[in-house]
Amino acid sequence: MHTDYTHPAAHTYTPAATAPPPVMSQVEDCEEAEPERDTGQSAARMKKSRVISYQGTVTEVVSEGAGLYVMDRRVGLCLAYQPALRRKLRIGDTLELHHVHFLYRPCPDFLPSMLCTCLRSSVRVTSFSGGWAGGVATTVTAHLHLPGGWNVATVTAAGGKGRFRIPVERSPEFKAAAQPGPRCVEAVCVCSVLEADGVCVERTRRTEERHLLRDAGRAPLLSSDSGLQTDSWSSVSLRSLLPPGGGLSSSQINSALSWSCRTLTSDPPRDTSRRPLVVGVLELPSPAGQALQLRDGTGTVACVVTETSEGGGQSVAFNTAWIGCLVCVEKFTMVTERFLQSDFPSDQHLDQDKYITHKHCRFYLQFSLDQLHILSPSIAMETHLRGAEPGGDVTEEEEEPSGGKRRRRGDPRPCVSMVIRVQQKEGVALRNSGAGSHQEEAGLTASFSVTAAVIGPVVSWGRDPKNRPLTDREAEPERKDKLVLVLSGVSARWFPLLQPGCFYRLIAANTQDPSVLIGCAVSGRRGVELHADSIIQVRTDWRFHTLTRPLLLLHTCTQARSPPVSTLSEVLDCSSEVVCFQAQVTDRISVTERSRGSAAGVCAGVRLTVCDQSGRSLQVYLDLSHTPYPPGLLPGNTLLLSAFQRRVSRSGGVYCSQLPVSSLTVTSLGDSSCVRPPPAPMMHLGVWTGSREQRCFVGRVRGHVVCLLLLQLRWSCSLCGGLYTQSCSSAQCGSSSSVFQSTVKLVIDDGTGEAHVWFSGAQVRALLGLADSQWEGLQRALRVRGHIRVYPRGRSLVCDSEDPLLHFLLCVCSSEVVCRQLSLTCRKQKAQRSEEMKRFSRGDRDFMTRVTPPLKLTCTHLHSD
Repeated sequence: MHTDYTHPAAHTYTPAATAPPPVMSQVEDCEEAEPERDTGQSAARMKKSRVISYQGTVTEVVSEGAGLYVMDRRVGLCLAYQPALRRKLRIGDTLELHHVHFLYRPCPDFLPSMLCTCLRSSVRVTSFSGGWAGGVATTVTAHLHLPGGWNVATVTAAGGKGRFRIPVERSPEFKAAAQPGPRCVEAVCVCSVLEADGVCVERTRRTEERHLLRDAGRAPLLSSDSGLQTDSWSSVSLRSLLPPGGGLSSSQINSALSWSCRTLTSDPPRDTSRRPLVVGVLELPSPAGQALQLRDGTGTVACVVTETSEGGGQSVAFNTAWIGCLVCVEKFTMVTERFLQSDFPSDQHLDQDKYITHKHCRFYLQFSLDQLHILSPSIAMETHLRGAEPGGDVTEEEEEPSGGKRRRRGDPRPCVSMVIRVQQKEGVALRNSGAGSHQEEAGLTASFSVTAAVIGPVVSWGRDPKNRPLTDREAEPERKDKLVLVLSGVSARWFPLLQPGCFYRLIAANTQDPSVLIGCAVSGRRGVELHADSIIQVRTDWRFHTLTRPLLLLHTCTQARSPPVSTLSEVLDCSSEVVCFQAQVTDRISVTERSRGSAAGVCAGVRLTVCDQSGRSLQVYLDLSHTPYPPGLLPGNTLLLSAFQRRVSRSGGVYCSQLPVSSLTVTSLGDSSCVRPPPAPMMHLGVWTGSREQRCFVGRVRGHVVCLLLLQLRWSCSLCGGLYTQSCSSAQCGSSSSVFQSTVKLVIDDGTGEAHVWFSGAQVRALLGLADSQWEGLQRALRVRGHIRVYPRGRSLVCDSEDPLLHFLLCVCSSEVVCRQLSLTCRKQKAQRSEEMKRFSRGDRDFMTRVTPPLKLTCTHLHSD
């Protein structure tokens, strides 16, 4: 067979210095037919070539894409017709080549001596280029400090040919050789740091995994839980967690401190050599967990995982082939959620720990599967990757890379399977498991259920087929059966990977009885038509395997599709009671309740504020009393909220609340440190007052200030909220802490209508145009009297007209600085009445007429423009 090795001119090569002659063995002569290159000659000439075995070292990489290398500085190597390598060849790798063709001058642009592979050739890497060449390292840089006395060092080998990151002890010798780096206590999840290109070692999978996890144990996933808790709280100031402006009461302070979050990303913007990597095995979570976990030799850490969908955007992870894979995470975000129960009387007592009743932290990672490097794939992942290659047929037996021996793929135990398509998934909740499996104890157990469409019959297997391609006997056209899968206890660990719209092969191991997957139907009376689906209790030893390319199913599946996902605007405008929608989180607030005998608040749930691209927002309330805490509820992340109840408040506002069957899934990851929600829709006051815009409760308004109706400044008790002069006005309170509060009510007109707008806190100082020194002087002047109330439009209500402070405030309220053009974001206070009766007096006559009340708004943000 003739092989023409013609290379493009772009790969023109200039020979380097000479080296010792190559080592050749097993020389074999063969003949090849080669067409004559001279013009006008059509005959073919026979040329002898030698098939040899060669062993040498890669000294230069000419072109990875074309497979061109230089061996021992004088022999060229062309790796054509070879399968894709799991690891790129590097300078310093030692290769053992068998049945390669030795050609002389096959290409004028390359070395005269060439080794070319064919379909019978084999290439084996006998040793790899190490970063410890000669045992000498030229550069050692400490760039990550871990708790427990460990550092992660970047070591560059002599000659700069390799760079490795390894965990080392903080010994005096290392401190003397290492350069100081930035402190990053929260990145303690770095367990073992390898080169980003991956590792390819010819070991068995179990030996390789054990070796890497053993090395990973030296820099543990969770070095010390108590140390992490201490570091997370010592690195934050409680005052920095409060909103700017001050003037918060005790309840507002404790509510703001009840939850806080900090995120650290693994990719610094400039120096990529200091990027930490995470190595571990992906596993299913604990029975009460709702996210995958990463495990190494020292512990586990929860992971909120997404992946890139076919459309290019992010979607929730669904492929079960990732379970059991040893992976290296190149880019991730470590999340630290802090929970605090406190009873601070004011912000002046934040440095006193006696007001803290309880505090703890949660740590987890966020990353996309696209940022993973597979170091050791699972059998299911090997099947998945092979099926993705063109012509990659999956067989039950495969030859080992070393040749000769063959291994069987899959569990050798008999089993039965059934292919399903998930239509709807409930959320994980703590339910009574007294009537559940006999293997589990009675009590509250994490459980959820899945409604699925049956694609085909129950099929028997001699061994676990895992995620091999769908066979003809597993699918039945026009089948319309449905069933309900109940997963509780250990089986509830499959929650993160069972997603609506995906196809799965359900495996019941250690049995050949197809009745275990048929399910039990609900019995009814004679003549009564039942619409209940069959129910199957998933056992602990059953498995799910994702079918990622069910081409046959796309044509034969006629069952009803999953419930459609609505937009947030559609939820606000619809009249459905149960909705399923997707939106981005812009704010998160812990909902606390007071327990008896204690003034400290106990977290009872979460209130999320979500929005869509139109800028319209919605509040979602989560009850966590009987539900495991879901990770990933961070500003910037996009959530899929399924089976949530749509409700309307007494004031006419639309919000959603969680039901026992509600499911919440993180579909896209964002950056919580720079979340900028879309601007609220621009509203005209005249239109906003109308009934057709009643469902929009947050909007942007641009108008002119007509006048101020009320200005109120007062010192209030931080505990009871009463008036505070030298002490609290309430005899039962006895508090010695106070806060300064301010309120303004004004009239704004945008040309289409008028509205009454309320301002409070730091917005009042910006609205009045006062400097910081003037604002502080007002607070000192009111210390004795405690409060002042000004009505700029009703001077007759003022008792003391000689008060200089009152005259100053009246001048400020009527100045051009206040009566100016404003741009602000407002929220409706309550539902507006359509009309109301009002009495007017003119002379000696009274008139009754119907008047539309003004629109009442509360300013949430005052824009600088």
